[in-house]
Amino acid sequence: MLQIRSVSLAVLVPVILITLALPLAHPAAKQPGQINQNKTATAPPSLALPIDCTPGLTCFIQSYVDIQAGKGDSDPACGHATYDGHKGTDFRLLSAAATQKHVPVRAAASGIITGTRDGMRDILLRDITSNERAKAAINNRECGNGVVIDHGNGWETQYCHMRRTSIRVKTGQHVVKGALLGHVGYSGSADFAHLHLSVRHNGKVIDPFTGSPPGHTCAGRNRGSPALEHEHGLWSPGTLDGFLYKTGVIIASGFTAKKVNKDDLERGPRPPPPDA
Repeated sequence: MLQIRSVSLAVLVPVILITLALPLAHPAAKQPGQINQNKTATAPPSLALPIDCTPGLTCFIQSYVDIQAGKGDSDPACGHATYDGHKGTDFRLLSAAATQKHVPVRAAASGIITGTRDGMRDILLRDITSNERAKAAINNRECGNGVVIDHGNGWETQYCHMRRTSIRVKTGQHVVKGALLGHVGYSGSADFAHLHLSVRHNGKVIDPFTGSPPGHTCAGRNRGSPALEHEHGLWSPGTLDGFLYKTGVIIASGFTAKKVNKDDLERGPRPPPPDA
């Protein structure tokens, strides 16, 4: 949150940062590892929240799976808190600076780690759009630092844009639901700090709020209702408590004596110097 500053002989201008639950568009995430799948059964996993945060206070859902087949977009509530071709759910932090608190990413369900990637730097997409070399560095690695978990029966989850050097698991390792995988970042093709969670069954994208692939009919929800909870979807009961479906959220407010730069607001307040 922006700090209120005391400034002499200056006009304080009120500032409110509003983010729409719409894309700060980045390409579809790519998986960091090859997946082994068992297609003999279909029982889905029961998903826990994959991020340690306080819903509506330190995090919120910015983008849902695009359930509309073909061109155009629709989220599961018949709104537009998504973008064309988005294949996961984006759990957003308030700013890039919030990643300095090492927000944990956790396994949404038990399974075997089938792929990891680490070492990619955390940099907002807006900061590299004019840098061809930097853009080339994320080509085919849009997921950034990430983890893939095989839950059996053809089900898998993928965790993207994690903080560099934060990955705590290795390929072949068994993890239980809630196990620490790493921390939230903004590596790869990310224009805001967030965890991108993808759910797939036999390689096909699944919307975790309905348990269905894109192409199904959306179910309208009233604004302020629990976040698209449709008989819990794939989420464990109570997981979505605190996440209200909204298409716009005020995430910070305060005062400043200088011209506001939206990119600076997205980056968040810088930490004070050591001797401050």
